[in-house]
Amino acid sequence: IAFLALSLLGATACSHAGLRKHYKKMRPNMIKGNWDVTVKQMNAAKTKIYGEKDRIMFWLNLGTLQHYAGQTKPSLANFVRAEKAMQDLWTTSVSAEASKFIANETAQSYPGEDHEKVLVYLYTSLSHAMQGNLQDAQVEARAADGLLQKMKIYYEKEGCPKGVDP
Repeated sequence: IAFLALSLLGATACSHAGLRKHYKKMRPNMIKGNWDVTVKQMNAAKTKIYGEKDRIMFWLNLGTLQHYAGQTKPSLANFVRAEKAMQDLWTTSVSAEASKFIANETAQSYPGEDHEKVLVYLYTSLSHAMQGNLQDAQVEARAADGLLQKMKIYYEKEGCPKGVDP
């Protein structure tokens, strides 16, 4: 369990120098399974470390930590926030891509990586299952599968990066 949380947080932390320090501070508690403490650490970092442009990353990380802390309702709410924001950013991605040529790329909001989009569905499915909402859990699991199928088709058409097996 700790590996999954560390992987998600580690993947996002690697791209932002300020997050590395924060992640390093949280890591001992994550390894020990002190999830309630890491949730508090994450909440404390919301305005100091994460900004508006990294709100999706914050919600993904907080939702993951809350999931492992057994806080299924707030976890689910944060994953829903992240998913909605990802969808909103995707709909405006054409203009955002065009603006990258004019402005600095780091000024853009973090849209979430493909694996994070899949993880949103998987964690929301697990949260629903933990709450006894098996039908909702199945819907989310099917959404994850559907997204993975779309990604497979996309990457087969576009060609995968060297060394990556679809």
